[in-house]
Amino acid sequence: MSQWGNLDSSVLTGTANVVNGNAYVVGRSGATYTTEAETGYALLIANVAYRIERILAANTIVLDVAYAGTTANNLTIAVQQSPKDLTTNGWGANTTDKQNTFGVDRLEIANTLVKAKGFNHTGWATYRTYQDAHGQTRHKAETLVAMSKNFNANATYVLQVDANDDTILPE
Repeated sequence: MSQWGNLDSSVLTGTANVVNGNAYVVGRSGATYTTEAETGYALLIANVAYRIERILAANTIVLDVAYAGTTANNLTIAVQQSPKDLTTNGWGANTTDKQNTFGVDRLEIANTLVKAKGFNHTGWATYRTYQDAHGQTRHKAETLVAMSKNFNANATYVLQVDANDDTILPE
């Protein structure tokens, strides 16, 4: 797999348990993380992206930071083939990280609300908002890697579901 993946979201087999404050994600029945995920991918837990630091076993993933959501069992989780070198929280203020990087597919880029936020090409993009000197909220979207119109599609060009940001980016 290259540095820049082709899928914005792919649901993993089985379900997982997560504990607030713990970096371990433990799979339940049928988990096959060693074949479905890679170090550096983002793991989408409750639609929040965390970087996969390493995969210990077919059913155990270690995140680069502790999970910050609600403790839960039997969650459906997905992997995002986002740029591998990005960390969960970046390297400080105003940096690109897993949580502000989005895969933009052809349906999303066709949405006028997405265009109004500054997205202009399919592929991987980073997005943030900020306040200008006049107190106005501004949107900044930057294409990191432009990809073909078939970005996030399977082998027969059917778009994959990407529930964390489907159609309107970001929500």
